[in-house]
Amino acid sequence: MSSRTLSQPTETGVFYSLSDLAGLGRRSLVLVIDLGIVFAVCGVVVTLVPDVGIPQRLANVVAFAIAWAYLAGLKAGPAGTLGYRLARVQLVTIEGKPAGLGRSTCRFLFLFGGPLNFVFDLLWLTTDANRQTLRDKLSGTYVVRRGAVPAGNGVIRYSTYFIATMSFLLAEVSRKNEGHPSGIDPLD
Repeated sequence: MSSRTLSQPTETGVFYSLSDLAGLGRRSLVLVIDLGIVFAVCGVVVTLVPDVGIPQRLANVVAFAIAWAYLAGLKAGPAGTLGYRLARVQLVTIEGKPAGLGRSTCRFLFLFGGPLNFVFDLLWLTTDANRQTLRDKLSGTYVVRRGAVPAGNGVIRYSTYFIATMSFLLAEVSRKNEGHPSGIDPLD
C-alpha cells in the first residue's frame, strides 16, 4: 500500500483528539456485539422463515434488510446500535456532522466487501493517524466517543491509495501539530 497527496486543497474538516477517536479495543467490542446480534437474528430468519412456506430468496432479502437497518440505519441515528451504546461511541463525518444514512450505508456495504474485510479494517485503523478504518476513509467518517468535540479544523486533502491493485482517492483531514511531537503533518 502506498499513498500520494494531491495539492491545492480548498475544503476544511475537523479532527478529534486521539483520546476521543475509537481505537482497536472499542471497535472490536462494537464489532463483536453488533455482528453477533446481526448473525443471530439473520440466522433465525434464514433458517426458520422458509419453514413457514416463504421462499429462501425472500428470507435472504429480509435478512439483508434487517442487517442493513441495524448496522446502517441505527448507526446513522442518534441512538446507535447496542455495540455503539455499550462502547459509548458515535459515527460522525469528517466535517464534524452526524453521519447520514447514505454514509452509514456506504460503511455497511464495505464491511461485507470481502471474506475477512472486517479484520483488515480493524488492522488498518492501528496505523492510521485519524484512527479511521478503510471503510471510514471510503465513506468520510470517524467513530468517536459519544459527545466528543472536535479538537480543531484542518484542510481536507485528497490522497491516492493503492490497495490490492486498486486505486482509491480518499479525503483526509490534516492534523497539523496535533498529537505529533515533531509537529509534522502525518499526511505529508
